[in-house]
Amino acid sequence: YRRAAEQGHGEAQWRLGLCYWHGHGVEQNTELALSWLRRAADQGNTWAWNSLGLAYDMGKGVPKDPEQAAAWYRKAAERGNAAAQCNLALCYRDGTGVEQSTEQYLDWLRRAVEQGDAAGFRSLAWAYAGGWGVPKDLEQAAVCYRKAAEQEQAAAQNSLGVAYEDGKGVPTDPAMAAEWYRRAAKLGNGYARRNLARLYKYGSGVERSREQYIHWLRQAAENGSGAAQCNLAMCYQEGTGVEQNEEQFLHWLCRARMNQSVNARAELWKYDED
Repeated sequence: YRRAAEQGHGEAQWRLGLCYWHGHGVEQNTELALSWLRRAADQGNTWAWNSLGLAYDMGKGVPKDPEQAAAWYRKAAERGNAAAQCNLALCYRDGTGVEQSTEQYLDWLRRAVEQGDAAGFRSLAWAYAGGWGVPKDLEQAAVCYRKAAEQEQAAAQNSLGVAYEDGKGVPTDPAMAAEWYRRAAKLGNGYARRNLARLYKYGSGVERSREQYIHWLRQAAENGSGAAQCNLAMCYQEGTGVEQNEEQFLHWLCRARMNQSVNARAELWKYDED
């Protein structure tokens, strides 16, 4: 990307900026990332506009500024960038940088969905699932989750798994739940890893396996799930699927406590009393 970027190619400048942003192939450098993103933005690259919106949204490399974020999203959204349309929709939903407007939220979300945007489908699914601005419709939510999930959108895959496990908008099917959890888990989704671990623990939709339970529980714990960290700690305390290990028990319990796990706080309190 660098050679093309230095020759003034807008898309290459945007992609090089992302490399520096995420540390892909180069040492992570937010200052250089923003420099290349701005150069791409100056050439009218809508993806760079959206990325600058994210920078202001997150306060990464620039002061956090919701109004600036919304302005960059709008600039890209009005030029048809589906990701920016979805991001602008969320600004209107939450009243972040713009005046809250359910009408504008749904309008921009539907524009993103019309382009097949996976994040747009996921957000529209959440709207139908919660009745946010639209009549609550679990079947329509499941349809939207599927459209996002089939584009390898991990959060939507997990949500579709939940729908199959609980029978919300689709027939109850633990095996299908396990399949979607697995797909999301392999993409690194911590919620899906915890959910898949639970299925293996109880043998729901999959063959019961203590080994697989511990494997996915550990994956979820390493993802930062407080509940998974607390459960893994209990496994080390009780010797469930792993060898009893007080050091590991306390390690995972303390990590769970740092994640504000109520169960972890209670266990540590009991441990201190012993």
